[in-house]
Order: sequence, then C-alpha cells, then structure tokens
Amino acid sequence: MEPNSEIQKVIEQYRRDLLAKERAAASKLVRAYGEAWKRIKAKLERLQTEYEAAKERGEEPGPDWIYQYNRAQAFRDQVEFELLAFSQYSEREVLEQQLEAIEAAERHSEELVRRELEELVKPPEGIVIDWNKIDRSSVETILGVTQADSPLHKLLLSISSEGAQAAEDALVQGMLIGKNPREAAREMRKALGTQLSRALTIARTETLRAHREATRESYQVNSDIVKGWIWHSALDTRTCAMCWAMHGTEHSIDEVLDDHPNGRCAMIPKTLTWEEIGVKYGIDLSGIPDTNPVIESGISQFEKLSKEQQIAILGQAKYDAWKAGKFTLSDLVGRRYSKAWGSMRYEKSLAELLEESKAQKGKDLNIVLKQLEEEIVNQEYETTIVLDENGNIVFRKNGESDNVEFTREEADMMKGMILTHNHPRGWTFPEDDPRHAGNGFSPDDIHIAAFSEVKELRAITPGYIYSLRPNKNGRFPFNSWNIYQAISEQVRKEFENKISTGEMTPSQAEAIHWHEVSTRFAKLCGLEYSRIERRR
Repeated sequence: MEPNSEIQKVIEQYRRDLLAKERAAASKLVRAYGEAWKRIKAKLERLQTEYEAAKERGEEPGPDWIYQYNRAQAFRDQVEFELLAFSQYSEREVLEQQLEAIEAAERHSEELVRRELEELVKPPEGIVIDWNKIDRSSVETILGVTQADSPLHKLLLSISSEGAQAAEDALVQGMLIGKNPREAAREMRKALGTQLSRALTIARTETLRAHREATRESYQVNSDIVKGWIWHSALDTRTCAMCWAMHGTEHSIDEVLDDHPNGRCAMIPKTLTWEEIGVKYGIDLSGIPDTNPVIESGISQFEKLSKEQQIAILGQAKYDAWKAGKFTLSDLVGRRYSKAWGSMRYEKSLAELLEESKAQKGKDLNIVLKQLEEEIVNQEYETTIVLDENGNIVFRKNGESDNVEFTREEADMMKGMILTHNHPRGWTFPEDDPRHAGNGFSPDDIHIAAFSEVKELRAITPGYIYSLRPNKNGRFPFNSWNIYQAISEQVRKEFENKISTGEMTPSQAEAIHWHEVSTRFAKLCGLEYSRIERRR
C-alpha cells in the first residue's frame, strides 16, 4: 500500500471512531431533551385545560388571556427551569467527551507519527523514537474544561434564557391569531428544537476541537521530530467548499486548525525526514526515503470533479460565478475572530466574494436608495422598486394611489432583495395635519415581504422613511399577516379608548397607527424596525 493511502486510511478510521462516540453522546442529549419536552408539554396541557374551562364558562379567551393570572410568566419560568437543567446536563456530557477526545488525540498522534517513521520504512538499527506525553491539564486549560465561567459554560447557559423567550413568543403569537395552547405547541416545539440543535452543534464542535487541540499539543511537545501538520478534509458529499480549499495545505505546529462549527477536518503530522533527523544527531541517514505523505490539494481534486458534483458543493450561483472567473476556490476561505473562541474559518458568501466587483461598480446602496426614493416620494400613485444588495434594479412597477399588484413571478423575484416603495396618501392632507407625514407599513406590505422573503422592506412618505428587516435567521414569521392584523386590532382598541378620554385626536391616532403596530410586531417577532425623519 502506498504511504499516502495508508496514512489517509488511518485518519479516516480515527475520524469515524471519534464521530461514532459523538453520535452516542448526541443520542443521550436527545433523550434528555425529550424528557424536558414532555414536562413542558404537560404544562401546556394544564394551560389547555384552563383555556377549555374558560370557554365552558361562556368566556371568550382572547389574545390577552395568556397574560392574565401570570400565566405567560409561569409558563416561561417552567421552560427556563427545564432548559437550564438540560443545559447543565449537556455541559457535563460535553466535558466528559472532551476529556475522552484529549486522551484519544494523544494516542492517535503518536500512532500516526510512528506509522510514518517506523512502519512505512524500516528504521535504522539501534535508533528508537521516544514520544513525549502532553500535559493534559494545559490542554484542558486552553479549552476551558476546568473553568467555571468558560465560554462553553456561557454558551450552553444561553440555551435556557433564549429557549424560554422563544417558547413564550410562540405561545403569545399563537394566541394572537386565535390558537389555543395545544395548537400553539407545534410552533413551540420547533422553537425549542432550535435550542436542541444548538446544543448538539456545541457538543460536537467542542469535542472535535478538543481532539484537534490535544493533537496540536502532542505535535508541539515532540517538535524534535514533528515540524508541522497537513490539513485533511473528508472530501465527501458533506464537505463544504472551504474545507475542500483547505485540504492539503501545510501549517506549522503553532497554528490552530480553526475549523467551522461541526467541522470534521483532521491534522496529519509532517515529520522530519530520516535524513533531517540524522543531521541533528550527526548520523548519515540520507539513504532512507522521505515517508511524509504527499497530499494532493483539495483544489486540484475539486477541479477533477464532474460539473454536477461541483454544483452540489458550491451551489448553482457560486458555481456560475466561479466558472466565470469571479473568484478562485481559495478565495472562498474566510476567517472570523472572537475574543472568547479565537479564530474560525468559514465559507464566504457569494456577496462577500463579489464585494470587490461591487466596489468597482462604484455603487453605494444607501446613495442609490436615497436617489430612487426621492424620485418617487412626490408621486400621487405608488411605485415599487426592487433592488439587489449591490444597488442594481431588479424591476420597477407602478400601481394605483394606494397599492401595487404583483404577479407570482414578480413575487418570486423579490426573494432576498430590497423592496422600497412610496406611500402617497400623506400628500392628500394639509401640512398642519399629523396625517400629512404619512403612515407606515400596511398589512399588505407585511404580507408581500413575508411571502417573498425580502431582505428589507422600505417605504417613504412625505415625512418619514420606514424600514423593516427579518430576524437573525433572515425570515419573517410564516403567519406575519395574521399576527400584524391581530396587533392592529389591539392598537385600534387602545387608541379608541385614548380618543374617548381626550388623550389623542382621531387624526393623531390615524397618523401613528401603523407605526405603533410595526413597532410591536417587530418586538414580538424579533425583527429590526426603524422610522427616521425624511431629510428634504
């Protein structure tokens, strides 16, 4: 068997062994989460019983029902308690896996080096390789295993608070659109499932990181025979383009293999040759061949793949840009830095890769938006303009005095784009009327933004510029229109009470109605909303 295939075969076996242990640990986390969900669901069933009892008494539980008698807070407290226990259990499991990974890494690194220097060729007679053991406590310190307030501890702890908020939001949103607690459970389980996914990702990432750091430490304490390491990726259908680009690159023993979350990449040792070892000790060993593996670069191997395989890895848009010479595969490798976690490599987005091209075009998106919005703000009819993130107009369409209608094809073209339009109604009121400044987003605006998954929804009026962006996952709630309408009804009732008590006039209420609705909608759903005065 050739040296390259022998070493890579061993690396793949180590990778499989490590991932098998990780999967076993993940199964334990899933079971623990399942038990926590059962208890949370039992609390939901108790809320459902209260809800049904209220209906039997002739009551009509509305959106405010969940806030009565501290129901929402009590439910949130229960969820936070369960998720805190789950987080603590997860942390114990991760720490146990990290310690096992450190032990395995020390064993694996020695086996790899000995295989390269002692098994692939016959060592000179009388020469024995001594292997120095690592100080495991130093690796544990680097990883924060022994620190009570480590980044890992803080990250897992955030699952309880963020999960509790997500569960409460799902329950409140469900009640707003007329669902009962049992019906809201499905969305809630999705929300909490995100926290389980986070825990699994953290567990796997930190276990693999422990193995890599212990491997690097082993190479460092044996620097008399190990001079570096080679990045080794699985190069299978699950390998990202960044890891394809890094495969085969050589690094010093001081460099960290800063893979992305869930990263499976490994470190093949690059040893001194027998000739170099002989020079250190004044012995002529030049007749012994170099047994270091020669790894064909991932970039070279990627170029040999079929078009279909390349598209499966890059995606169609990136593939097209790559084939057009917009970037090289090595350009895909990005690097982020965190005070808590250090550096991490990632696959750049197509937008990042085309940033230079964007700069060459000399287009500043904010300038383009200002120019276009000032063009349409004084019109008596609505105009919608859809742009990409580089300021290029995808399409422009005129409508009536208060709406623009779209075809399904046009709605599909809006995905991931910026949609801006004008609200001309403010011009129909005199300047001293509060309604002259113009109002914010209508339910129809929200519907098209959510349906088309726009990157940003904007509107310009005589007095303001409105903006609404999706949540951190790039999405609006799937039932945005219903939630928005329910909030609108709440605001309408509140404003009617204020009008009846003289706190505001009907004109004032109408002028700020949709702004108030958008503010509450954004807060409830984790969206980014702003209203700024228009500079004329």
